[in-house]
Amino acid sequence: ARLKIVCRSGAPETASEEQIKKANVHVMAELKSLQAEHKKLKAANAAALQGAPVLESPDKGEWTIGGATAQLAEAGGPVHAHVEELAELSRSLVALRRFVGTNVIAATKIVKKHDKNISAELQKREAVAAAVKAQSFYADRELPRLCQRVDALLASTLSKLYTGTEANAGTRSSPVH
Repeated sequence: ARLKIVCRSGAPETASEEQIKKANVHVMAELKSLQAEHKKLKAANAAALQGAPVLESPDKGEWTIGGATAQLAEAGGPVHAHVEELAELSRSLVALRRFVGTNVIAATKIVKKHDKNISAELQKREAVAAAVKAQSFYADRELPRLCQRVDALLASTLSKLYTGTEANAGTRSSPVH
């Protein structure tokens, strides 16, 4: 990718900065959607787990969404669908975090390569780094907080499914997989 220098009239200095802003818009829209999905699933959690069977704990002792969905698949129904939706929400959050990380690394590498072959006064590393740091997806803590809330919901759901209570939530769970 080539970096394009634009005049300093307030317009973005580089095409990379424009792409960083586009990535930010995408991340924030996706985050908002995932927050809404979390809110919906959290509100439905107690009702969805009402009357759920107590699952057989695995021999290795670690509870997983994959293990829960495999056991629930036989019966199907709303409990299985709810657990599948939780698993999909978790996978979507992992994908969004990877997208953010990949874009930060890509912007850094592109500008580093650009700066290596250009005079010091035209280098853009600092400008692009500032543009990345100014974006919500980089500076905002909401994505990590949402990941924590989803992990907690998964842990309490797995505890309820494997023990019949939420008392042990988080002690033996590995939510994703």
